[in-house]
Amino acid sequence: ALCVALVVCLVPAGLARSAPADPPRSGPTAASHEPGQKVAVLDIEFVIKSHPRFKAQTIQLQADVRRADQYVAKERDELAGRKQRLKQLPAGSPQYRTEETEIAKSEANLNVRMDLQRKEFAQREAQIYHGVYREIVEEVNAYAAANKIAVVVRVSGGAVNPNRPQEALADINKQIVWSDK
Repeated sequence: ALCVALVVCLVPAGLARSAPADPPRSGPTAASHEPGQKVAVLDIEFVIKSHPRFKAQTIQLQADVRRADQYVAKERDELAGRKQRLKQLPAGSPQYRTEETEIAKSEANLNVRMDLQRKEFAQREAQIYHGVYREIVEEVNAYAAANKIAVVVRVSGGAVNPNRPQEALADINKQIVWSDK
């Protein structure tokens, strides 16, 4: 079983209701407003990056990316050599035009293969994240149910780079402003 660290706290009676004048509720939402409910926070980014299967699959993906980069570098070197040889042919000759056309086709094919390879790598990365995330959610569900935790919310414990706009916006929009985790 995956070890997922949750910070659990009890919600005091005064904070459990949005306003004292709220009418009593029935159904599944009533439990989340009862005094003394357990709430847990989870740093999902930390848990994912610490997950052994995530680490192994990410290392494998990085190795595949390096191999693809090496292949592309080799292909580019071959194309550069062909371009150098092309310069030695008389410009405008039938042989020059034929070789120039072949080089252009090879470059276009290489670019298409690179684009498709990048898409494949991005898809594999997304599948890795999704698979590990689903596994963690299942584990959290089981843990929360077994320990009668009413709500598990996400918290981000990572440092934010203020020079990266997306990180800064994500920090501003996060659900948990402060926790003592």
